[in-house]
Amino acid sequence: MCGDCYYSQGYLSEDTFYKMQVTPSEEDWKLSYTKLTCTNPSKLFVRCTVAVCIEIRWLNKSPWELDQYSASKLCAYGNGMGLTGQYNLKEGQWIRDQASPTKARENGIPESLLTTDFYFWIDGRSLYYPKVFAMEDLTHRGTLGYKWYPGMPAATYTDVCLYTRFGDSSVAEYDCSSSKNYRGAACRTEIVTTDYEPEQSYCQR
Repeated sequence: MCGDCYYSQGYLSEDTFYKMQVTPSEEDWKLSYTKLTCTNPSKLFVRCTVAVCIEIRWLNKSPWELDQYSASKLCAYGNGMGLTGQYNLKEGQWIRDQASPTKARENGIPESLLTTDFYFWIDGRSLYYPKVFAMEDLTHRGTLGYKWYPGMPAATYTDVCLYTRFGDSSVAEYDCSSSKNYRGAACRTEIVTTDYEPEQSYCQR
């Protein structure tokens, strides 16, 4: 006898997140599961129990650099959901590695622009109070997962946005309207969901 209970379980395997759920009905129990994946080049991460897709998007056309407002629009284009940031150190390291000169070349950034430091925007903008950042993506716990550059945040005014750079997963702040050497952004993209449900029930009640 199955009893009256509810069971749900999820696990990550080879860039796919599987969620299994058993739910009771009047006569039997139903088993269903969902497969969650990301479209290339997004990478799947699990934040607590929430699966998300992250990718670095580059401004691969002239002027090759963008302010934070334009970065937000870039992240919302197509299957984009807006800017995101790191949930933990693992995500921060992946974001840092994706914003590399090699990836920049693959995405059409001219070689001449790779001789200087280049940065990319992440989620976080101070709107009403200094050092208090509003987020577009609520799944990464705000700034709790960020590793701050020494002395940051420090601004005493608002309309300051957050960024990081290749080779250093530390987070710093700067004027949101700045665009010099900002080549792209960390974006959250839509996840691909496939639902499965067996024809037969899991067990009889």
